[in-house]
Amino acid sequence: MSSKISFSNAQCGRCPALPQPQLRILCVGSLVNRKTPTACGFMSHKKRKTLSMASSEVGFETATAPPPPVNDGERLKRAKGYPYPRPDSSFVYINGQTYEFDDSQWLGAGGLEWLKTDTLQGHLSIAQVLKNHNTEWKLTKEAKLTPVLAVGSNAAPAQLARKFPAELFPDGVVIPVLRCVLPDFDVVYAPLISSYGSCTATLEYSPGSAVAIFVTYLQPNLLQRMHETEGAYNLCELTEVQLQIGLGLQDYRKGKVGRQIISTIYQYNHQNGSLNLPVEGFPQNVPIAIKEIKAVDRVFPALDQVEMQLACKHVLEPVLTADDEEATTPSPAPLQMADSQTPPTAATGEANGTSSNGATSNGAQFKDHQEWSQDRGGLDKWILTNLNDGQRRLKMVKALTNLAKPFQYGASTVKQALGDLYFENVS
Repeated sequence: MSSKISFSNAQCGRCPALPQPQLRILCVGSLVNRKTPTACGFMSHKKRKTLSMASSEVGFETATAPPPPVNDGERLKRAKGYPYPRPDSSFVYINGQTYEFDDSQWLGAGGLEWLKTDTLQGHLSIAQVLKNHNTEWKLTKEAKLTPVLAVGSNAAPAQLARKFPAELFPDGVVIPVLRCVLPDFDVVYAPLISSYGSCTATLEYSPGSAVAIFVTYLQPNLLQRMHETEGAYNLCELTEVQLQIGLGLQDYRKGKVGRQIISTIYQYNHQNGSLNLPVEGFPQNVPIAIKEIKAVDRVFPALDQVEMQLACKHVLEPVLTADDEEATTPSPAPLQMADSQTPPTAATGEANGTSSNGATSNGAQFKDHQEWSQDRGGLDKWILTNLNDGQRRLKMVKALTNLAKPFQYGASTVKQALGDLYFENVS
C-alpha cells in the first residue's frame, strides 16, 4: 500500500504547496488527548547497556528537554557535542523519551502501535507506552506524515527535545525515527557556526559512498516546527535515490536491503551547500565529512566536531585580524592530516579512512607537528567568544560561505528557503 505525501497551506501557513511525490508509506496518524506530560522512566534493553555513554548528554530516559546551558562548561559541552549521541537502532521518540525497536517489525507508520519495545516494565507495545504517556496515536486521512532525512542532529533525542518542548506541544510529540542507509551520499560540514557554537551538517553527493543516517516521520504541526528550527537551510526534494529504510550499515555491507526502499525524500540542505577546505593530497578544496556519522567507501576526509572547530579557527584567524569589517575569502594553506586521509586511487579504489573490505575507520588523526591542530587550549576561548559575540560569529560565517560550493546532486529541487545566516534556530 502506498500513499502520497504533500504539503499544503492548511498544514503550515508559511509553506507553499508542494508536489506530491510517491512514497512507500503505509498509513498516517495524529496526536490527540495528551492530558499531562509524564515521565515513565522506560528505556530499552540496549539502552541500559549503553547508558553510561548516552544518559549524561542525551537523557534517553528523561521526559523533558535539556535545560539551556547556564555556564560556560555546559555551553562548551553542547558546542563540542554535535551531532550528539543517538541510539544505534530505529526508535520512537515520545514526549522526550526514546523507545527502540527492531527494524524487522517496521511495516510503516500505520503499524506504529504494534511495535514492541523493551522497557523497565517489560516487553511492551508502543500502544501500551502511548497509554502510559496519556498520548494517543490516532489514524486519520487528513494529517499526512512526511518523512524527512535527519542527516545531522535531528536524529539525536537531546536535539529533538530542544526542538519540540512540552510547552509548545501540550498534546504530545510522537516521532518515528528510522535508521537508514543512503547510497551515493555523505554527511559533511556546512559553512556555518550555529548560534549554539557548533559546526553543523549538510548532505553532499558522493558517488560510491554510502552513509548511515535516519529518517524522521513528521506530522504537519511537527513539520512546521522543524522548519522553524532550520535557519539558513533549504527544504529540498531529492529524487532518483535508493534510500534503504530500516537498515544498518553493517547489514548494508553484507548485501542486505532495507524494509522499504524510497526513491523520493525531503531533506534540509544548507543554502550555500557544503564547506570546502584545502586538504593536502587533494587537487582542490574538498568537503569535510563528519567523522561521528559513519559511512562506507568514504572519499572525503573526515573530522570530528573538535577537529573541525580547530580547522575553522585556523582558517578564520586571518579574517578576524583583517582591518575591514566585511568578510573576506580565507586562503589558508592546505590542512595536513594523517597519511590515511588521501584521495582514492585508481588502482585500489580505496579512500580516506576506508579499508579494502569497505569498512570505514573514519580516523582522521592529525600529524603531531601540525600547529593548527594543537591549539586545543585556545579552542574553548574561541568557541565562547563566538557564543558571546554574535557579530563576530556572523563575520566568520560569511567568510565560510565564500569557501562553500553548491549542493552537487542534480536531482534535487529546492522547495522552500528557511531562514538565513542571522537565524538563531535552537535556543
